[in-house]
Amino acid sequence: MKRLSLISAIFGLGLILCGCGGGSGGSSSSGTTSTSSGSDSNSNSTSASIVTDTTTLSGTVTFPDITAKEVSKTVEATTDTVTVQLYDLNGNLLATADVTSGSSGTYTYKTTAKIVKDAILKAVRGGQTLRAAIDYSAITTGSTKNVDTITTTAVVVIEQNLGITVGSLGTSSAPASPPALSTLSVSTLESDISQAVADAASSSTTSFTSTKAAYANLAAIINAATKSNVDAAQYIAGTVSLTLTVPSYSVSSTGAPVASTLTGDSVKSSITSIASTIKSIGLSSSSSSTSTTSGSITVTW
Repeated sequence: MKRLSLISAIFGLGLILCGCGGGSGGSSSSGTTSTSSGSDSNSNSTSASIVTDTTTLSGTVTFPDITAKEVSKTVEATTDTVTVQLYDLNGNLLATADVTSGSSGTYTYKTTAKIVKDAILKAVRGGQTLRAAIDYSAITTGSTKNVDTITTTAVVVIEQNLGITVGSLGTSSAPASPPALSTLSVSTLESDISQAVADAASSSTTSFTSTKAAYANLAAIINAATKSNVDAAQYIAGTVSLTLTVPSYSVSSTGAPVASTLTGDSVKSSITSIASTIKSIGLSSSSSSTSTTSGSITVTW
């Protein structure tokens, strides 16, 4: 009997020990589940903190009328499909816009893109090419950016001021690390060019300057080249041959604009002089003489 009691006691003790071990295992399993849950929570928190910089950008694109001579040579030029695309400064395509036809060479576009850096908006109709500089720091969702020969002139001014090949911004030929457009006062520059063109055509202006003359002369060349159904940047860069006749402006002793006309090689020669003047302009400190914004001045060529 004593032996039987001893065996029963040992057996009972074994059951107790097994029960404790099971409890310990349950506790360990519970801890693992808790750790896993914490890991999942951190993962969700990280995902939620990722922001998609998607911006809706829209506006109008206004092409100048193609000259009658060019239309007769390429009748389809006036009805070519218009494409509007957004590139970063080094030519990587960011988005292609939806374009709606308008009247008198004006189209509307809208695009939704992840804009996290400065960009170039490029509009093409046949051989005509217009550009606009997009300063990333000034863009918010729902921003409006119109594209025309004034914004195209501003891009060329930036390229000439930086001493880089005209037409290279927005392509793979641009410098690997171009300066931030926020340092170049893009919106003010566009306003200044628009004002310079208006002042050049005004007989009452007495505050015309060499800078305004350079802006107005460059804008006139870009307008004339675009009317001839070519990419004005290529003409200015010397990769396209073209015979143009354009108005040209200088400054009188009284600060008034003096108009003349340039044709053929004289136009090409003037580009060097214009570029030299623009190279000396400090764009970062550029300030408009009026509060006028690009697009609000009526320009008649």
